[in-house]
Amino acid sequence: MQCIYRTNNSYDAIFTILQGELENKGIKFFVKNEYVSVTMDYICCPEIWVENNDLKQAILCVEYIQNININMQPWICNSCGIEIEKQFKVCWKCGESNEKFYINL
Repeated sequence: MQCIYRTNNSYDAIFTILQGELENKGIKFFVKNEYVSVTMDYICCPEIWVENNDLKQAILCVEYIQNININMQPWICNSCGIEIEKQFKVCWKCGESNEKFYINL
């Protein structure tokens, strides 16, 4: 197993989105230190680990999600016209999905 993502905050949007995308892709993963703890000046950062045989596809997911987080803008739902914040894939009002968000690896 190898660590593909580490953060100092388990509420990090990328950390949460990445878990969902890995699950959707059928990539088995393990979350280590999900609840950050501080002991004796040592911080256990939350990490996502994957099996070596899924490493390449998992890293592509990380890179894609990080790129989306930087480059995406809020989007307008085609169905109901509501503006949706960039990190959401689905309209909160009508359930319409933003196809640009989905990973096609």
